[in-house]
Amino acid sequence: MGIFETYTQGNRLLQIDSPLGGNTLLLTKIEGSDSLSSPFEFTLTCLSEEPSLPAQELVGQALDFGFELNNGATRYFNGYVSRLVSLGTASEFLYRYQLTIVPKLWFLSRKVNLRIFQHQTLPQIVEQLLGEHEVVFENRLTATYNRHDYCVQYRESDLAFISRLLEESGIFYYFEHNQGEHKLILADNKSSYPACAQPLVAQSYGSLDDEHIHDWQKEVVFPHGQYSARSYNFESPNDDLGTNSQAQSGFPNIEPYEIYDYPGEYYDSGTGEPEAQVRMQETEQYHEVVKASSSCRGLSVGGTFTVSIHDDRAEMGQSYLITAMNYTAEDDTYLNNDDPKQEISNRFTCIPKAVQFRPTRRHQKPSVKGVQSAIVTGPKGEEIYTDEYGRVKVQFHWDREGQHDENSSCWVRVSQQWAGAGFGGINIPRIGHEVLIEFEDGDPDRPIITGRVYNGNNPVPYNLPSNKTQSGWMSRSTPEGSVDNCNQIRFEDRKGAEQLLIHAEKNQDIEVENDESHWVGNNRSKVIDNDETSHIKHDRKKTVSNDETVEIGNDRKTKIGNDVELKVGRNSQVEITKDLLENVNNHRKEYTYANHWEEVGGHYEHKVKGKYDLEVVEKITTKTGVHKIEVKDKITIAVNGGHIILDDKGITIEGKNVDLKGAKIDFSKANPSNSLNLSGDFNEGHPFTEECMGGNCPICAKKG
Repeated sequence: MGIFETYTQGNRLLQIDSPLGGNTLLLTKIEGSDSLSSPFEFTLTCLSEEPSLPAQELVGQALDFGFELNNGATRYFNGYVSRLVSLGTASEFLYRYQLTIVPKLWFLSRKVNLRIFQHQTLPQIVEQLLGEHEVVFENRLTATYNRHDYCVQYRESDLAFISRLLEESGIFYYFEHNQGEHKLILADNKSSYPACAQPLVAQSYGSLDDEHIHDWQKEVVFPHGQYSARSYNFESPNDDLGTNSQAQSGFPNIEPYEIYDYPGEYYDSGTGEPEAQVRMQETEQYHEVVKASSSCRGLSVGGTFTVSIHDDRAEMGQSYLITAMNYTAEDDTYLNNDDPKQEISNRFTCIPKAVQFRPTRRHQKPSVKGVQSAIVTGPKGEEIYTDEYGRVKVQFHWDREGQHDENSSCWVRVSQQWAGAGFGGINIPRIGHEVLIEFEDGDPDRPIITGRVYNGNNPVPYNLPSNKTQSGWMSRSTPEGSVDNCNQIRFEDRKGAEQLLIHAEKNQDIEVENDESHWVGNNRSKVIDNDETSHIKHDRKKTVSNDETVEIGNDRKTKIGNDVELKVGRNSQVEITKDLLENVNNHRKEYTYANHWEEVGGHYEHKVKGKYDLEVVEKITTKTGVHKIEVKDKITIAVNGGHIILDDKGITIEGKNVDLKGAKIDFSKANPSNSLNLSGDFNEGHPFTEECMGGNCPICAKKG
């Protein structure tokens, strides 16, 4: 006869239904722990006639187990086998095994990830992860939760991550079990506490066969009086983001005992107050705690009960919430027929039902140590992507879900060399650049760019190490600029070849509100490929200590609103290839203190509309082939003792003596027949003899 024809689970205190089916496993002992906001864990001790169990058919699979209630029904628990241990033989035909049972939620601890969530509330992130792991859950939340623009899971298991988010939000969870299923319940209000299957319990010291409470231990701990926090929002840096929540325990003289923290997980005062209240409730819930043992089979974590009978009459009628429980159930009737042991007990912790439970923050946010690098990202087709604060988006190297676009991260602030109120320095990292990122207070949700580095795709601007003495700034024209399109300031520090290079790809504008000075120790060269315009609104002084050469390829125009003064210390030479035109609208004076020469290769013409005065101290010598003088009215040639006048009346020669000397002197009027002939011996100085050529001149007529 086989052993399992004798030993079956029928009518036993403990029951198990595994994937192996039937009576392959016989449950002899249950030891378990369960608490609010933690995955439960049960250790099941089982017997089997199989010396080896198929682990792959059991580990990772769901099963049901439970124990019998006093009314004959079975209280079921459901979970998954996370571990199978073979403990050897228990008897001649039986082998002992140990199974660890956990909720579906436990499997989230097997996946560790780095991941970014954006524009979601913390409950939405939790629900997303629960859904990805196919965890059956129910949302019984009553509060409204703010959206988080950026939330990072950083080197945490999925379980640790959602536990941290729930603890941060003040959301707790517990499990409801049924045959074939367990469900995770998310709750945030004491109105969500369900009643236990056994809502009334009594304290008694009677037989363990009667379900009752014993070992009732109540602890009262001196509480904190208040919780305060402060935060900072760079977009409104003057806002006072301090918040405070006072204890509600009513315990006297506790106000000075404050918890103060920074920074809070909030960015405005409106969200700071709920956070402070949650944190105060978190610490205040353990002000009054009861620890007790019982044989009550209907008590469960997350449920409430009311004390019906108690030695302390003040406890009678009081209701409590069970926050943690350890289970023990044993049935050794498979191996002990004479005096079998069958018992169920538990030990639990509870708080007054009127107290709002908040999960303790056991899962601290990871702290990012050191510096990380990332790549600047943005929309396709853009080269620079920023907001009004000069922030940029980045893709972390560990981010497997980001698409290297404008959604890869939150806006990340960029440390600049100087940041004032509308002044300072600004250099915006461009898409594709590698940047160095640190995290405020080590918080992965608060990245800040503190540096930039070159890499294989973005080489240094100057070839190294050959140009190791060069330093400076080189920008890049955008969009679609190449290595030849840049603005640049470069320093060359090589001894004997020091240089400061300033290059403007297009325009360069220099503004000086007061004085500007330049000193050049040697030569200066200036080349302008097109036009140059200077506007000097006041005086200009230019000093050239040696030579100056000005060469103008085409025309030159100079306009002077007032006077011109030109002083030449030695010679002045002007060479004009073609014409010279001078236009003087008023007087003109020239002073030559030594000799003056003029040489005209062609014609020389003077036109004077007024007087023309020529004064020569010594003499005038004129040499010409033909000298023609035309005067409209009168010419006077005067010397001391006489003059000659030529006018429209004739010629008047007047002097003390008038001497006409010539080999032949011919006087004639318009009519040649009336000309006068003066003859004489010019060489001998004798008087002239006047002869009338025609015999009818006025002189001859007068003579008779």
